[in-house]
Amino acid sequence: MSKKDFCQNVLASFWGSISNYRKAVIWQVLSNLSFALMAVAIKKVGEEVNSFEIVFFRCLIALFILAPFLFKIRLKAIKTKYFTRHLTRAFFGFFAMVCGYYAISKIPLVQATTISFSKTLFLIPLALIILRERINVERWIVAFVGFLGVIVVVRPDQIDFNPDTLVALTGALMVAGSIISIRILTRTEKSEQILLYYSLISTILAAIPCFLYWKTPSMIEFSFIILVTVFALCGQFFNICSFRIAETTAMAPFGYLRLVFAIILGFVLFEEIPSLHTIIGAIIIIGATLYLMTSQKKPTQDISNE
Repeated sequence: MSKKDFCQNVLASFWGSISNYRKAVIWQVLSNLSFALMAVAIKKVGEEVNSFEIVFFRCLIALFILAPFLFKIRLKAIKTKYFTRHLTRAFFGFFAMVCGYYAISKIPLVQATTISFSKTLFLIPLALIILRERINVERWIVAFVGFLGVIVVVRPDQIDFNPDTLVALTGALMVAGSIISIRILTRTEKSEQILLYYSLISTILAAIPCFLYWKTPSMIEFSFIILVTVFALCGQFFNICSFRIAETTAMAPFGYLRLVFAIILGFVLFEEIPSLHTIIGAIIIIGATLYLMTSQKKPTQDISNE
């Protein structure tokens, strides 16, 4: 038996011996590590290349990677009566990426990651306004407490206030809007339709500002852009693998591993040390969003905008 066959047998034996819950946890660890590494790649390339250009190449490369799968879909399957809804979803997704990528390149990783978790808080008012969902008083109070945590992180009343944190907050709002639009689309559209239209429309949306602010990336910069795409797709794939075999509520707490990875990678690669107000704000936001996610009957999982 070759070393390769031996290793494969050992891995197969190990994977077959553990429970679905532990498998799901492993997928979650890999997913959040992938998204944290994606943020590192964004921070590296974002120093020289603008966010519109990164998003354009991110969407274009993803479209090429997904093309073989999308070509298998019959033309009849991609016809839609709800193009406006797809356009709305792509609009939210596009600006979520632009704001998120810009924030990552301008503020510490841990701060950008912490603020991104506030997307769950924004779902409360958006669900009320757009979906007409009933929100009980308890959930409103928890959401309010969560937004207090956001204020602690952003600190708009301080002299050293960084306006780039508001861009990160806008990105979180856009992610929430995207999640709401996906909820609406899934009532009438198939997943491949949602994926196809999002990939096409977001690439076109990104192309316009990209060419207005064009800067030809170097080979190293383009390599980082490729890594952004690869890590994003890996993160989404691992996330899907996790949710296929475990309940969303059981996996929800592991989403905050991304913050742990952000702290470690930010310190090791960029010498970033989390401030006390960021840590306190993170604890408040995580506590509030965890409660909101685990108290839902059908928790919303974020399947996009990375």
